Amino acid sequence: MMMVRMATAGNSESGATGRMDVTVSDSDVNGVVLQLTGGAQVSGSIRMEGGDLKDWLQPPAQAATGPGGMPLFPGPGTKSVRLAPNEGVSVSAPSASFNADGTFLLKGVAPSKFYATVGGLPAGSYVKSIRLGGQDVTREALDLTSGAGGSLEIVLSPKAADLSGVVHNEKGDPMQGVPVTLWPKIPDHSNAQSGIKTANTDQNGSFKISGLAPGEYFVAAWDDIPEAGLAQNPDFLAQFSGADFAVKLDESGHQTVDTKLVSRERLVAEAAKIP
Repeated sequence: MMMVRMATAGNSESGATGRMDVTVSDSDVNGVVLQLTGGAQVSGSIRMEGGDLKDWLQPPAQAATGPGGMPLFPGPGTKSVRLAPNEGVSVSAPSASFNADGTFLLKGVAPSKFYATVGGLPAGSYVKSIRLGGQDVTREALDLTSGAGGSLEIVLSPKAADLSGVVHNEKGDPMQGVPVTLWPKIPDHSNAQSGIKTANTDQNGSFKISGLAPGEYFVAAWDDIPEAGLAQNPDFLAQFSGADFAVKLDESGHQTVDTKLVSRERLVAEAAKIP
């Protein structure tokens, strides 16, 4: 016997959404009627700590449009706020552009859990805090399962850190096209990637990862990943969360590391330990 949480969304224009719990045992479940509603609204604001976002909040000279001249829905790369649902949950991902004063309004929000993401962050900044109804949810998913829960307050900091480095082989030669992974010591549950970031080395064996919050991280380079997505698997990365891979970043820090290359032999051995 198991309980299944059903959620759905209508077309993007209506924003219709619904949710119910269904108990599944040893027989078919028939005749389920899921009542759709217009979804909730979540209002909020964004601001820059110790500064302002006046220039950044200015709308583009010409808004992007789709067929028939209709304005395109703001995407993850634009200056917008977006609520991405937990993996495996089939609900819409509401998104909204910012007004000139930093306010925004998300419409058609389904009763579910979401990751709040800000697209098109100003250069050199990072999301310092997120509060929902006065509660700090900076490193947690937003729990909106009971409907809208107050105003969403996002604070940016202009003091992002960055990490750069060079990857060499055993002969000391720089290695091009090598994948590099950076992950926080304390998992960041506010996003689907748990704070994991990736990069690839250039023709000089160099890489750079920017827009980082200050804190403790681990970083590693991989010599021939045996399985796609392995370097973003938290269980796999936990095998390399040791002092040899540790790095600490301060606000506005520009850290440079000589990144440790993990051999394919060790990659295969550690991957075999994952349940």
